[in-house]
Amino acid sequence: MNTPPALFHSPSDHSRIDPHVPSFASHSTLSPYSILQHGTSPGLRASSAPLHERGKADLFRYYVTNIGPAFDAYDPNKYFTERVPSRATLSPPLLELILAVSAWHSNATKGEPQGSAKLDIDIEQLASAGMDDDSLDVALLLHYFVLNMDGKIILESVTSNPTVAQCNHSRNEVTGLLSRSLDASHDDVLWARLRQELFLAVLHQIPLTMDVSRSRLDHLTRDRDDRTRANKMLIELLATVQYCFGDDKNTATYDRLLESCSTWMTTNPSSFTPVMICRRQERDVFPDIWLLNDCVAAGLQYFHLARILLIVHNPRVPRLGRAGQEAARWIDAQTKNDVEIICGIANSISEINPMHITACMAISVVGDRFTDADQQHALLDMLVKTTSAYGLSTELA
Repeated sequence: MNTPPALFHSPSDHSRIDPHVPSFASHSTLSPYSILQHGTSPGLRASSAPLHERGKADLFRYYVTNIGPAFDAYDPNKYFTERVPSRATLSPPLLELILAVSAWHSNATKGEPQGSAKLDIDIEQLASAGMDDDSLDVALLLHYFVLNMDGKIILESVTSNPTVAQCNHSRNEVTGLLSRSLDASHDDVLWARLRQELFLAVLHQIPLTMDVSRSRLDHLTRDRDDRTRANKMLIELLATVQYCFGDDKNTATYDRLLESCSTWMTTNPSSFTPVMICRRQERDVFPDIWLLNDCVAAGLQYFHLARILLIVHNPRVPRLGRAGQEAARWIDAQTKNDVEIICGIANSISEINPMHITACMAISVVGDRFTDADQQHALLDMLVKTTSAYGLSTELA
């Protein structure tokens, strides 16, 4: 196994100063401290800031701390948390959309009505306003976020106190822009959309409604890091969902999915080995499962969720007689164990994090198999806190 690169440079290599090499400090007319002593502070001009109202600034911060991380999930690129807010400060249409979604999301997580105030956003106007393609991809993702989570589609007008948002167009009103192909999307937007569609498909137990070319996915998963490994399992899970909730019930397809998922698990690198697995107390429902990073956590959760679906939808399982009863008991034991693992992974990271979204998906599939009161309470708590944190509807779970 290769030795990881050192975190600190060796002093023997870098701390020696060659007296014959002129230093920057010796030739500089100003030391860093002389700027403080003699220079004039450039100051901060309020007119240069993109936001001048505290209410809007609070909504912008709300996006950075609450919505962006949910879209990024396990992705270390932090595209939605860092790059999108930076781009929004230079793009008024994108900034207004972020404020609208933040207002809607804030109300949703608090259980408050969306109210009568609206934000003046028209998804078609974003393109005509000169928004670049990457920003437009983000706008479409945010647009569908509200559409999918609230069952509606577009945010319309703004008031001087933008604390609430309202959607009022039906899902059926889809234009050419809204049906824009995902193959043309920014990479990070594509992965976020796939995760979003996965959540909806599993919660509603319906096939996926989006199509991404296999060549694009193969191109995006050609690296060998943990993030790519997790995304490969995401692709396998999406294919599993399509089989389980779609029309293709070919046993050959099932066998191929089963083999692909098994191969993914058995060929994982050492980084996917848990650091620790234990139960804190005897009556704890979920185990402590400590993993190296969020990418590993997501990948393993996706594997166990795919395993749940493949077990439940196994076309060869006997359904009648004693064999059917034994199979039902085996399915219950296996799927409940997988749910406990998925929930344990999420809880071991922190009290609430994007991995709890995957946990809610698992609960929605086989949560009704848990009959113990402590288990049921723990699962319900998982659903409630995830809904409260992310504004996602888990009523079907």
